[in-house]
Amino acid sequence: MHVVASDFGKISTRWRRFKWFLSFSAVIVLASYCLIAITMIHMEQGNGNGRSLGSQLNPLSWPSISNGKNSPGSEALPLLDDPQLTGHHPKGLNSFATFFERSLKETNNENGNAAEDNAAPMLRVADTDSAPTEEETITPTTLSRKKWRTKAKKDEGQKKVPHGQHKPEEMALTDVVLIDKPDACSSITPYPAIVILVQSGITNKPARDAIRATWGGVARNRSQPVLFAVGKSNDNAVQKQLLEEDAIHHDIIQFGFMDHYHNLTLKTTASVGWASRRCPSVHFMYKIDDDTFVNMNNVVDYAINNQPKKTIVGSIRPRQRVMRDETQKNTWFVSREAWPNEYYPVFALGVGYLISGDSLPLMYKTARSIPAIYLEDVFTTGIVGGKAGMKHVHIEGIHQRFCDVDPCNYDEIWTVHHCAPGQIAKLWYNIENFPHKEC
Repeated sequence: MHVVASDFGKISTRWRRFKWFLSFSAVIVLASYCLIAITMIHMEQGNGNGRSLGSQLNPLSWPSISNGKNSPGSEALPLLDDPQLTGHHPKGLNSFATFFERSLKETNNENGNAAEDNAAPMLRVADTDSAPTEEETITPTTLSRKKWRTKAKKDEGQKKVPHGQHKPEEMALTDVVLIDKPDACSSITPYPAIVILVQSGITNKPARDAIRATWGGVARNRSQPVLFAVGKSNDNAVQKQLLEEDAIHHDIIQFGFMDHYHNLTLKTTASVGWASRRCPSVHFMYKIDDDTFVNMNNVVDYAINNQPKKTIVGSIRPRQRVMRDETQKNTWFVSREAWPNEYYPVFALGVGYLISGDSLPLMYKTARSIPAIYLEDVFTTGIVGGKAGMKHVHIEGIHQRFCDVDPCNYDEIWTVHHCAPGQIAKLWYNIENFPHKEC
């Protein structure tokens, strides 16, 4: 009995020690979890990019490795819990990093010696700090903290564009012609040769019809082409209607940028570029808005009697203050970053102006070489015109605000702005039928 009691005492002592060991281990595990949690929170705050550390280390949040072409058949990268990759042992994560590096090298070898600027990244992690260097080893940790070289290069060239200024890629769309009229100037009147580019909204068919039936029709009868410049629309129905309209009248030019009020600078720049290519021998390009009535008799008379070089003819504004009112951001507001001066350079009002044909290539080249602001008339005739060395000639008879014109002034007017299609037709009828009313 003495031996048995001693054995039971030893067992009881060992059991107590085992329970102490379990309790101590539990405390250690709990403390470790707390330390890990605190470390993760600290690292997440240190990242400062709005993404949690857990999401950065989660393989489900990483992009897949593809062949660099974003093809639908590209195979996704195996996940961390793939037994073939991790092997269910602590070295699985190192194997995963090694797989990343090996896959990236193999894909780069397949791409050959393509120029680095054109190379698509195999992986891309958004909102990271900097691009990895050649010497760094690619691991899941560096993937979550570093930028890829291609993204770094892309961001390097993307500076914040000031309000009121176009991006360079927007100006590049002035070269894109969706509907062209390459032979529009082939039968133009030799003297004076005038091509008329009406800046029209893509849905403004009633305004285009009113022009075709009135002053535009007269110009065409004189072999002076009248063409309507429009942008594009994402509405398939609108595009279909435009194509049907052009199939009937054959007078629409469509460019590759969106048709929007803030893109009027793009539209006029594209029109100047188009005229310089398609109508190289014209004496003048006449830019007009589609809500404008034009007395073509006065325009033609001026062109016959004047053949100036490097000249813009219109309603000239020598000293116009820049609009800085924040409440006008949707119309004429231009930030100091876009145009720092208090006044614009000398320019012609956008309702309508003539540009001498000899200067069209220079005007377009200059427009593409400098930052462009939203205000079409200021940019084209003022900023671009000034840098191109253009002269400005002022013409009376350009009415900017009112479509109702005193019949006594019919013989003097060049243009009348802000006219609805019905008003254009009425004004045309009055001028044709009462041209010499006694006053």
